[in-house]
Amino acid sequence: MQGSASKLSPSAGRDRWKRLQPSILCRTKHRRDPTVCVSSYWYHCLVHQKLIELGAVTLMVPGNLPIGCSSSYLTLFKGSNKEEYDPETGCLTWLNKFAEYHNELLRNELNVIQQLNPHATIIYADYYNAAMQLYRSPNKFGFTRGALSACCGGGGSYNYNPSVLCGIPPSTVSGEPSLYVNWDGLHLTEAAYRWIFRGLFEGPYTIPQINTLCGSRALSA
Repeated sequence: MQGSASKLSPSAGRDRWKRLQPSILCRTKHRRDPTVCVSSYWYHCLVHQKLIELGAVTLMVPGNLPIGCSSSYLTLFKGSNKEEYDPETGCLTWLNKFAEYHNELLRNELNVIQQLNPHATIIYADYYNAAMQLYRSPNKFGFTRGALSACCGGGGSYNYNPSVLCGIPPSTVSGEPSLYVNWDGLHLTEAAYRWIFRGLFEGPYTIPQINTLCGSRALSA
């Protein structure tokens, strides 16, 4: 791995959320204060430090997506209190605040790791805001079937049923997945990930921005 570049993929974010499940359940009792529940972001920061020790010189580390907009969480935590929902997007505000808090902790820790390893380049990939543009203006990006309902699922308000997951009869799938942001309640569609990719590599959703690193040691590694 000496001198290599590493990117932690979206699956790393999903694995992180699996570790955060107890914290998410905790947040159902403390919805107004995300600091009450301790996340496991520190575990992944140890992984980042270890990768640098093994020789990685460039790391791209993704934050987490706005899970308050996920079909699965919208279904699992569905309620009648309108104050819990963002009137602009329909997403669960308290869950998105939790994701933002987690990302803030992650960025702070990455800054510490960067200071300890000035020879390395750590790029934070802001998946949260890259994705939020799709939820705020789905039609602008071609998602005419909406941003919150899953393309493939077992029915319900958000076409997500934990007992009838995508691919399991009698679940159904639309023949036009590119018109949806959400694929199966847990993952986004390829079209959505394509816009997120463009936001990261052609837009403003990395820190530092990718275009400021062109020709530098970071991208040539």
